Amino acid sequence: MKFGILILACALVACGDDSNSKSNNVIDVNNTNNAANNGSNNASNNTTNNTTNNTTNNTTNNTTNNTTNNANNTNNVVTADEVDPNCVDGQYREALPNPGADISAELASFSAADLPTFYDAVLSKRFPVGAWVVEGGLGNTQFDCVQTFSGNPSNADDAIGSLSTVVHECGHIYDFTLPNDGYGVTPELTISCSGGDTVARGGSTFERSRLRGDTYNSKRPGCDVSGGDCDFYAEVYLDGDPDDGTFDGGDQGFNSVLEETLQYVNSLATDYAFQDSIRGSVSAMDGILTFLWYIERYLLLARTEYPAAYTKLSTDPCWRNAILTVWGRAWIMLQAAEGNQSLGIDDQQLFELVRDPALLGEIQRLRDLEGC
Repeated sequence: MKFGILILACALVACGDDSNSKSNNVIDVNNTNNAANNGSNNASNNTTNNTTNNTTNNTTNNTTNNTTNNANNTNNVVTADEVDPNCVDGQYREALPNPGADISAELASFSAADLPTFYDAVLSKRFPVGAWVVEGGLGNTQFDCVQTFSGNPSNADDAIGSLSTVVHECGHIYDFTLPNDGYGVTPELTISCSGGDTVARGGSTFERSRLRGDTYNSKRPGCDVSGGDCDFYAEVYLDGDPDDGTFDGGDQGFNSVLEETLQYVNSLATDYAFQDSIRGSVSAMDGILTFLWYIERYLLLARTEYPAAYTKLSTDPCWRNAILTVWGRAWIMLQAAEGNQSLGIDDQQLFELVRDPALLGEIQRLRDLEGC
């Protein structure tokens, strides 16, 4: 199903129910900002401003084309232990952002009256994929993602501070215009699968909020039920009771989990590109690591308790390829960012959670089914 053109209220309530559109999916509008704000409250070395800115119809040919596009996509090779160089994830290619590119002229000529031009100019130099993402989001003329998520900056520094959020949210707006469960990865690569929402919403998967009942939740529970080191993304993305008949964002299915994962890769890539503007620390690595952890946990829960959902995600070549592709892309950025203290808050703990051998085994099962 296709996502419709959505408004801010869709962050909190279900939209329409047209079976021919994505209109019963919702944008997690403000979730990026909310999660980042919560993160700042849990990190003594982080400032509030920095963290805030922080098919069945598809054929095997689509999978083949995606792999071919990945190989041609540019030249960065990920060597992280978490990917397999002989499989889709390890064969993904994308150039790293260039944080050293000179943007002094663009900063000097900043105009608050023309933010899209400013963002395009600085992103084109440091993170071209991000420039493409924002352009794609702005192509949706019914929702101005730059105006909505930039925070109305009055100077270049404030505009750069909002850029990670702008790229993330414009990525959502762009993807919602794509067919089926569509994901715009790069200008060369778009993935379109189907049936990724919950059974109750016309798909084949289950509500993402059910992750709060799995065996791993206690390792990093939501901050609404735990103090100290806690998962401040859970109360934003895994909210609500999936059985109470009232819609919450957490009632969405696996398609939304992968969508958020893709956009948190974009968030990390953007903050990596503009790391010279960060004061203190931002939760860039925390966001993507949390969603990689959610993917692993979702696959495990599906395999052990929701066999129909697992069959859909693991044996449908489109979904299997999509998961491995986004997994590989994430580790390209994480490999570059790991150890950069300005790009993470609780990232060391999250790396350990994601690297749990049993959970990594869920990704290996997909590779095995892929024939790698």
